[in-house]
Amino acid sequence: MASIPQFNLLPHPPTTDLISAVKFTPRPSLPLLLCSTWDGDITLYDTSSLTQLTTVRNGNPVLDLEWDDSGRESFFSDVKGDIKKLDFENSKYETISLGGDKNGHTEGVKCLKWMQGRLCSGSWDKSVKMWDIRSSANIGVETIQLDEKVISMDSTGYKLVMSCTASTNYIYDVRNVSIPLTRLSSPGERQTRRLKCLPNGEGFLQSTIDSRCCVEFFADPEKSYAFRCHRHTDENKEFDVSYPVNALTFHPRYQTLFTGGSDGLIYLWNWEKRKRIKQFADFNGNSVLAMDSKGDTLVVATGDDSYRTRAKIEGYDPKTCLVKPSRIYVREMESNEGKPSVKGRK
Repeated sequence: MASIPQFNLLPHPPTTDLISAVKFTPRPSLPLLLCSTWDGDITLYDTSSLTQLTTVRNGNPVLDLEWDDSGRESFFSDVKGDIKKLDFENSKYETISLGGDKNGHTEGVKCLKWMQGRLCSGSWDKSVKMWDIRSSANIGVETIQLDEKVISMDSTGYKLVMSCTASTNYIYDVRNVSIPLTRLSSPGERQTRRLKCLPNGEGFLQSTIDSRCCVEFFADPEKSYAFRCHRHTDENKEFDVSYPVNALTFHPRYQTLFTGGSDGLIYLWNWEKRKRIKQFADFNGNSVLAMDSKGDTLVVATGDDSYRTRAKIEGYDPKTCLVKPSRIYVREMESNEGKPSVKGRK
């Protein structure tokens, strides 16, 4: 396999299944990274030494990962609706909730978010639950019932923001979840892929399947705007091709934005000015599926998701169909890399 300039390859197990999430520990002194896949593996890496530390095997595809704010405990969720706490020292996990249980989710848990001392879980069963992990019974403290399936979720302060199907966003104050602060239509024209709250806490940014990034403000929705970021002209220069924007992460120091798309590219943006600062290497035609940043380190997970855009599957033969393996790349960032540029590109 051809190397990617300025990126190192983590020793990811040879699999063609897709990577669902990568997430750094919030402890700045530790270079620990969690990675989950659709074949049920959760792996812990040391990104400074590019080594695989340990792997825990789940029986079902894993959808998301999360750390608590201390970085000492980590969690995962899967397509059955299970939520579990990882125990890497003993290569096992502890169950918080099983899908279908009395207090549990009835469908897959698409996203997890630790906030205000509780673990929040957003599900395809059109609900969000908040778990008190300190409780020996692991009882879901509160449940938010929604009208659509949860696709992506993030938080800032006491605000919990959810992006759902039907292009609907919900914003709740977790101190009072009896009624949403706001329910609004997505500023994008297509379904959301990923949502991140802005570093300044003033709103959120979401990416869509039609190459857009949309910025929404809590206090003044009329200031909202969108910009295209993963769109290219076809070879004959006859029309534009839009690619889904699958991954978002902010630089924690400079607050600039990294976007990764199904075009296999990563861009660095000054999102406030809607200017592109930099383009990173093409990842051998694989889609960028997930990213995370600690400021001095950028991690990129890639995989072959061409099935999403394949026009038809007639005549498909799994023995002859070549699927590119999933990979995890690590880049050590230069000291000023990620800093906003006045002369950005559109």
